[in-house]
Amino acid sequence: MKYEIIQKEGHSHVVIPVEMYEQLLEDSEMLADIQVYDKAKNREEESFPLDLVERISICGENPLKVWREYRHLTQEQLAEAIGSISKDYISELESGKKAGSIKVLKAIAAVLDVDVDMITT
Repeated sequence: MKYEIIQKEGHSHVVIPVEMYEQLLEDSEMLADIQVYDKAKNREEESFPLDLVERISICGENPLKVWREYRHLTQEQLAEAIGSISKDYISELESGKKAGSIKVLKAIAAVLDVDVDMITT
């Protein structure tokens, strides 16, 4: 590694070739990216596949249906897990025919292990 130490205005400075400086910048940015990735990976939060997010945000599919399918539940299984609603009611919620009460939406969200705002449009 070629470098030169110079004194300027009472301070020591290191002079390095531009290529070396650019490599140090690139390495520094890579290290910062790795640190951010490691920090995110160590959080105990669930991550979701891009397909799930795209189906809701880009394709405009009903979020309740997308989350139910992501959790590998049928409408009937979801209704049974809640206990107080029917498969047909789940179908009406997913098709937009009914909005659902906050009590029902909270129960569905609990079974799907998501926040209520993640299953409502």
